[in-house]
Amino acid sequence: MWISKYPESVQQILRVIALDGMIKASDISRLTGFHRQTVYKGLAKLIEDGIVKTTGEEVQSFSLSDKVNADELLSYFETEREYGIFTIQGKSIDSIQMPGKFRGTFFDFGFVPSGTIYGSRISLESIPTSTIAVFRKFTDNLKTLHYRLEEIYWTIDAYFGSDGARFGVGIESLIKTISQEREAMKAAINVSFVVQEWFGGYYGFLYNVQARWINQGLNKGILDNIELYVVLDKIPIAKKFAISLNEQGPLPFVEEYQIEAEKVIDSPIKLKEENILGVVDRFGHEIILAIPPQQNTPSKILARARFARTAVEDLTRGQPSYLKVTRYRIGPLHEVGPRMAAIELYCGIISDSPML
Repeated sequence: MWISKYPESVQQILRVIALDGMIKASDISRLTGFHRQTVYKGLAKLIEDGIVKTTGEEVQSFSLSDKVNADELLSYFETEREYGIFTIQGKSIDSIQMPGKFRGTFFDFGFVPSGTIYGSRISLESIPTSTIAVFRKFTDNLKTLHYRLEEIYWTIDAYFGSDGARFGVGIESLIKTISQEREAMKAAINVSFVVQEWFGGYYGFLYNVQARWINQGLNKGILDNIELYVVLDKIPIAKKFAISLNEQGPLPFVEEYQIEAEKVIDSPIKLKEENILGVVDRFGHEIILAIPPQQNTPSKILARARFARTAVEDLTRGQPSYLKVTRYRIGPLHEVGPRMAAIELYCGIISDSPML
């Protein structure tokens, strides 16, 4: 796509403009962290190329020109870039360690299941460490099948000889972590792919892969007992999905699923930079932070800032923010008991005001 010809700084300026619709240079500087001279230089290039236009005289605002489609532009950043976790100092990290027992993955609040949902469960073939990159092909398959692949969240919950779990963002970090795993003899792998689809309207759903990891030493291991769950808001008719790590087609069967949503945290918080363990910079920020210990809740949580133009510095200026965390348990209606969900997910949102 034509966006790739621009330097990274100009791409980020363009991304912020597409998100906001109309924005001042000072706000672009604040949201990107770039010096204003860098912002004005990038804006000048985009205006020269007819990508961005200006309004106002004394205080100018910037927006996309009429020839640029904001949705297409944002789709580029969603599907072409690899997102990972960064510390507040900008250092890249593959995952966040979480002490204690934990089951489930974190996921984007862009997909919040409705009351009536449907699902399909498919058993997949085992994967040795040497072919773990098949997950990368799986994500490419999702991109060709669906309107938008929002993000990939993963958890490795060791259950033998370990006292904790790890979670991360992005398929590259998952592949790297599994390929280099030396400590966990046995572990449970959960990977959630958050997806948007167009069924005469935007529908959110997810792919959830669960597997058992067995370490055979010297970076040799195998993922087996792999199950793929596809959870949807709407029954697909003659619609192709990824039905394995290599193939696609109509889902082999679809049945009604049940969902149990439990609010585990809904309270004001005081965010400080030293308490922010990681940042995922997408369309707005996802913040990984430690939370006060509570029974049956994780000790760390990944939460999305509710508004796309919220910068990290906005969240740490002193005024209280509000954290809402919901645990979702999802499973087939006729096979899973009320406390025995097949899928367990955590969704966290940070806002600047209490939410109902």
